[in-house]
Amino acid sequence: MAIRSKAFIIGMMLVPVFMGISIAVQKISQNQADLEDRRFAVIDATGVVFPGIAAVAADWNASVAAKGDDKATGPRMVPELASGDDADRRALVDRVKRKELKAFVEIPAGAVKGDPASRIRYYSNVATDSLLPRWLETTVNRAVLNERFRSSGVDRSEVMRLTRQVALTRLDLPAWDERGAIKEAAAIDPIRTLGVPMGAMIMLLFVVLSSAPGLLNSVLEEKLSRTNEVMLGSVSPFEFMGGKLLGTAGVSMAVSALYLAGAFVVARNWGYVDVISPRLVATFVLYALLGVLLFGSIFISIGAACNEIKDTQTMMMPAMMLIMLPMFTWSTILRAPTSTFAIAVSLFPTATPFLMLPLTTISPGPPLWQQAAGVVLTTATMVLFVWAAGRIFRVGLLMQGKSATFAEMIRWVRAG
Repeated sequence: MAIRSKAFIIGMMLVPVFMGISIAVQKISQNQADLEDRRFAVIDATGVVFPGIAAVAADWNASVAAKGDDKATGPRMVPELASGDDADRRALVDRVKRKELKAFVEIPAGAVKGDPASRIRYYSNVATDSLLPRWLETTVNRAVLNERFRSSGVDRSEVMRLTRQVALTRLDLPAWDERGAIKEAAAIDPIRTLGVPMGAMIMLLFVVLSSAPGLLNSVLEEKLSRTNEVMLGSVSPFEFMGGKLLGTAGVSMAVSALYLAGAFVVARNWGYVDVISPRLVATFVLYALLGVLLFGSIFISIGAACNEIKDTQTMMMPAMMLIMLPMFTWSTILRAPTSTFAIAVSLFPTATPFLMLPLTTISPGPPLWQQAAGVVLTTATMVLFVWAAGRIFRVGLLMQGKSATFAEMIRWVRAG
């Protein structure tokens, strides 16, 4: 009945819809390129660098200018030369304050001579603008280098040729065909190595968040209504809690099927349909089931200990932190999946579903013993929480009007 309700369908769709909207908004905001001209003044104490800056600015402006029906792709750089005397500096400060200039920059005389104490001084009252400072740093240094080569009588193009580095291409391991001929190794695709693990983990997060927290309110409502006291005459608290958990796990499988279908459509449109392999689907279903069962059992325990909705807010925070903590470590673990830290964290029960899933999507993947140990530890933790929830629930029925603290929950488990 749960999957047929409008509330379930709407709730199931809201999380990915909101995520899609946020991604679209970010994409649109990125496409709405910052087109505000960057007007700036240059105090060139060297007397030779400004022409190079002006030349680079002209090339930049030509590259970002609107072409035909296409819009401009970036702001124009508009430099002007300033004298640098005291009166001129005061005038530049006033112009920056009046927003006639974005900034003014001072290039010391020692820059061309290679003086290590020389610094490019950038003055502005807009601390958040990073484009212009980066552009100026690159452009000024390029102009300074050109002038150093020119004044030294060295051909810069020859120096660049002699010092040009050899690029590195990352490839997968080579393979051989049936005739024993080596096949060209494929280049490593960042979408496959980073996009797929991250996407799988985010989908798993959606499944857990859309399924597990609802058990808290469900248990709390049944506890307040006291209608379940009749049911406890027929089944044990462990069986009662386990049944609720398995029902939610079934609902989560419907959510997983929907998200996997959506992922298949997206992968097909982008030419990565081979990524959605039967092995990946089976692995995702396994860890989605483990994640929902584990965190569902945690939320059941919280619901069994509380008597009012407001009391659940305090206890939910640790549970939500357990869900979010793996998100803070996944990038480190993917960079060094065989490290001791990665193995230890991936075997921590509440982190196993979220971290073992992305680890299995990258080659060569965690060893079988690590995956088996993670599944066993997570399952054992889930059973422990369900057993504890049943004992807390049974004692809590006799404690109407009083929610348990964490210390009291432990005592209820031992006394249940």
